Amino acid sequence: MNPYQYLDESQLLAALHTDDAAKAFEVIYHKYWFNLYNWALKQTHSKEISEELVQIVFEKVWRNRQNTQIKNLGAYLAVSLKHTFYNDKRNQESAKKINNHNFPLLNNTTENDLNAKFLNESLESVLHELPDKTQTIFRLSRYESRSAHEIARNMEMSEKTVEYHISKALKILRIRLKEYLNIFL
Repeated sequence: MNPYQYLDESQLLAALHTDDAAKAFEVIYHKYWFNLYNWALKQTHSKEISEELVQIVFEKVWRNRQNTQIKNLGAYLAVSLKHTFYNDKRNQESAKKINNHNFPLLNNTTENDLNAKFLNESLESVLHELPDKTQTIFRLSRYESRSAHEIARNMEMSEKTVEYHISKALKILRIRLKEYLNIFL
C-alpha cells in the first residue's frame, strides 16, 4: 500500500522533493493519467499518440521534480499537455514542410526531380553559410512557421532584430540561388 495515496495535492507536490519522490509520483500518475489521456485522445483520435503525449508530460514532471514550483498540479498538467500537443502538431507540420519543401514542378520528370533536389541542396548549402543566429531565425520563421514576435520572445531579442535577420537571409538566398530559380520558371 502506498502511504502517499491519501495525501492532498500540495502534500504530493512537497513529497516530489523528498527521497520518496517515486511513491508520490506514482500516486500523481495514477490520479491524473486517465483525464489527460482522454483529452489527448479527443484531440488526436489516436491511442498511441495520446499515450505518447501523456508520457512526455509525466517524464517532464519527473525530470524537473526538484526544480519546478507547481502551485496547482491539475492545471499544470493540463496546460503542459496542451503545450506538448500543440508543439507536437507544429513539429509534424514543420517536418512535412521540410520534407516537402521541394519547389512545385509542372511535370514530375526525372530531370525536374534532379533539378529540385539540386536546388534544395543548394538552399541548404547557402543556409549553412549564414551566421548561426541568422540561420536559426530563418529556419524558425520559414520551416516552423513561427512569427517574428514568437521568435523574438524565445530568443530574447527585439522583433526588429528578428525581421533584420530574416530579411538578410532572404536577400542572400535570392542572390545566391537566382541562377537555380531560373530552371523552374
